[in-house]
Amino acid sequence: MARAEEQAQQLATADPAQWITGQPEREADLAEEIVRWVYRLAQVGAWDVLDQYNPDSSGWDADVMLAWLRTAAATYATRIEQGTTEEVEAAAAEEDVPVAMAAVAAGLAAAATLHATTAAAEVVSFGGMDAARASGLTRKTWHTSSTNPRTSHAAQNGEAVDLGDVFSNGLRYPGDYAAGDVDETANCNCYLTYS
Repeated sequence: MARAEEQAQQLATADPAQWITGQPEREADLAEEIVRWVYRLAQVGAWDVLDQYNPDSSGWDADVMLAWLRTAAATYATRIEQGTTEEVEAAAAEEDVPVAMAAVAAGLAAAATLHATTAAAEVVSFGGMDAARASGLTRKTWHTSSTNPRTSHAAQNGEAVDLGDVFSNGLRYPGDYAAGDVDETANCNCYLTYS
């Protein structure tokens, strides 16, 4: 969150043209920062499963997840930077550019929280599935945990499918960013259990 606040402060007073041309460098830096963060979170998800089903972690290696996590981190960084760049381009066309840029900066911090929460749900779920697969488990069950879940998530509470299948909402696990539907993934608090 500190990075988002720092970028928001820089963005509030930035020249839109310079901000736009700096996107590739910011995107690469953000992807590297994200991969360090998601690598640890995926291990949290994995150890939740390993502690219950495979305490000696037989057949599981955290580094096996790295390729997928690097791809996910690059995807997160691209979506964040492209979204911000599009907003900066729109702000540059406004009559009062400094006010428009300040509004974009304010939105950046809020968007960072949403992206972080959604990414955390995805990588914890991914880590758990990776550990479940390595532990020889074959089924996963969806559970809601919030007091106000989405209608689709509440409807599938307790739904069980094979480990490689998708649930009735089209997701492989809570926060499944690859599914691409923000209405199904943003701020998801659901979790999986395995058998």
